[in-house]
Amino acid sequence: MQTLPRLVRFCLGVEALGLLGSISLFFSVLASLRSWAPGEDDTSAGSPLLMLAVPLLVTLINAVPAMAWWTLRTSKSSARAWTVAASFVNLLILVFGVRMTLLTRTSQLLPVYCLCGAVGVMGLIAFWRNDAPPRKIPNKHIRHPGDGTSRLNEYMATAVSIGLIGLALQWESGWASHHGLPFPSLVPFLIVIELALVISTLCHELGHMAAGWASSMTLRSFQAGPFRFSLLGGKWQIQVQPRKLYGGASGMVPTTLKRLRSNLAVFILGGPVASLLVGAACLIAMLTAPGRGWQTYWMFWAMMANFSLTGFLANMIPQKAGGTYSDGAQFYQIVSDGPFARAHLALAMVSTSLVTPLRPRDYDQAVLAAAAASVFDGERALLLRLFSCQHYLDCGWIPEALACLEEAESLYERSTFYNPAEICAEFLFVNAFYKRDSAAAALWSERLQSIPKLEKDAGYWRGHAALILLNGDREAARDAWSKGFVLARDLPPCGAYDYTRSCFERLREALEHPDRLQALTAALETRVTAGADS
Repeated sequence: MQTLPRLVRFCLGVEALGLLGSISLFFSVLASLRSWAPGEDDTSAGSPLLMLAVPLLVTLINAVPAMAWWTLRTSKSSARAWTVAASFVNLLILVFGVRMTLLTRTSQLLPVYCLCGAVGVMGLIAFWRNDAPPRKIPNKHIRHPGDGTSRLNEYMATAVSIGLIGLALQWESGWASHHGLPFPSLVPFLIVIELALVISTLCHELGHMAAGWASSMTLRSFQAGPFRFSLLGGKWQIQVQPRKLYGGASGMVPTTLKRLRSNLAVFILGGPVASLLVGAACLIAMLTAPGRGWQTYWMFWAMMANFSLTGFLANMIPQKAGGTYSDGAQFYQIVSDGPFARAHLALAMVSTSLVTPLRPRDYDQAVLAAAAASVFDGERALLLRLFSCQHYLDCGWIPEALACLEEAESLYERSTFYNPAEICAEFLFVNAFYKRDSAAAALWSERLQSIPKLEKDAGYWRGHAALILLNGDREAARDAWSKGFVLARDLPPCGAYDYTRSCFERLREALEHPDRLQALTAALETRVTAGADS
């Protein structure tokens, strides 16, 4: 039943783009009124107000779906109320559109009215009832000491974005009218907005990527709009995510620990610098468009300049929007050398194991522990504790590893991950093989199996084999081990995957020599008992 709410959110997001069009129309009318003056026979003193009232009303109407989409995306408690209100607005648009079609006897916009009505009906079906149990939503606005963010910064970034785009649209409307440049109709205007959003995001992320390559980093994932490229198991995969019409991310990892802080700072600044350069270039292209071959596309250059320059300014304000730190916040955290900078350095150290021989046993545990003490909640806190668990397991220190495991597990419900399968598979393996906890292993197996489009990689079969072995079916465990071992053997030669292969080796020893697994369990129980007595 999650498909319908997601479809409604997608449709509301498309409608939210119309808010930019109505704002542009409002400022265009406002600019045209500057030169308006009533004629000698014109007794309608209220004409300017009437001219402004129509686009203002359209803007207010478009603001309702935009608020509904935003509250749904950010999991606000008011999302249901806004979505129901947006549904009624869409139904009113359908009624008004049908009436206007009958009066004017023109049906060009009738399909648009019908689509609005369909969105309204789907919204009421999906969100009218509120009898579903409340879903626990991770807190996306957790503030850690030293992260540089504040609620004031978030409000400031929002005000900067809306204010600058509004002023830019007003000035561009007057400039285009002065030069006699044509304005696109609504549908082409929305297409231009979407193209400008995706391309400006692409340029921003390419800036990150170029700066990362210049700073001895290598690319692991790349996303711009609905297109995502990721390197999994040594192979590049391409995904198209229609629900993500905007936004981007560049996942790059250091290939060396030398000059790590400065390299991270350069990588982070690469995106904003690219946005600034692209925005300036597009602004020049727009200003030089009249009389040139590209004057037909002046609106595209204008929107590219608006999004790029506004994105540069807003993104450099330290903030945490939707659970993600802005580039300005991350740059502040790194250069300030505060407590939260330790998390950046610790996670960067761990990520080098994906491209170097560095194994979890080689991690600097003091760095991980210091970072974990600074980050107490969210996905970063979970990862820091999980990496400490892997460090201890790779060193053979089982009780210390299980203590870190329990801390990491307690943070899972308050964390969000792009790919939670890797986390669940790791929890499953440690609980089944080292902790020997059937209930906990079954819980993580259930969570792992419930992930949509689950890829059964080496990590999946490792945890699955450990669970089957814990339940006593050695033949089935051996079969699962064989499937996972083939996948693990083909993984690239690096420290992180060497650790995965070592886990399969320990599983193989347990399958061939049951007495060793029993000895491990007995030793663990002895150490736990001794710790409790002391």
